[in-house]
Amino acid sequence: MKALRKGLDRVNGLLVAHAQGSDDNVADKVEENIETLEELQKQIGFLDLTKYLDSSKQEAREFSTSVVVESENFGRQNEIEELIDRLLSEDGNGKNLTVVPVVGMGGVGKTTLAKSVYNDEKVKKHFGLKAWICVSEPYDAVRLIKELLQEIGLKVDNNLNQLQVKLKEGLKGKKFLIVLDDVWNENYKSGMT
Repeated sequence: MKALRKGLDRVNGLLVAHAQGSDDNVADKVEENIETLEELQKQIGFLDLTKYLDSSKQEAREFSTSVVVESENFGRQNEIEELIDRLLSEDGNGKNLTVVPVVGMGGVGKTTLAKSVYNDEKVKKHFGLKAWICVSEPYDAVRLIKELLQEIGLKVDNNLNQLQVKLKEGLKGKKFLIVLDDVWNENYKSGMT
């Protein structure tokens, strides 16, 4: 697996060098890339990694929850405190409408960081309502709003318009924190407005 990762890093490095306008001969780089890819193809068969390349299999994604394991937060206290400060700060008018995106590649700890902030005692005291929703794929606005209504203790309806009205009324005049975890693309904009 290390050899595969090294090969992929090498290919990526070559492609980045080319994209940055290196003066090296393009034909030589392409030939080198082809050789590296052929080497990786052999390693995939040798290491029996073909099962991971089956495009007909749909990867089952686990839905996240707000439950946090304290040992997962090693060395992240500064980021946790910074996020908490941003969430709890108010503007000059005493208003606090904040969207705080936490973005990055998979596996870097975005969900764990959000869980720590969500479960912090100061955050619990500050927000009257809190909800943790795992968006994931495929995006389904009706499912998300239903889950959000259930999280804040409101009755669920099947009509999208009624769901949105209930949600608006349920949140009106309250301080609330909503975490949308595992958002993969920008299609979420179409149903949550």
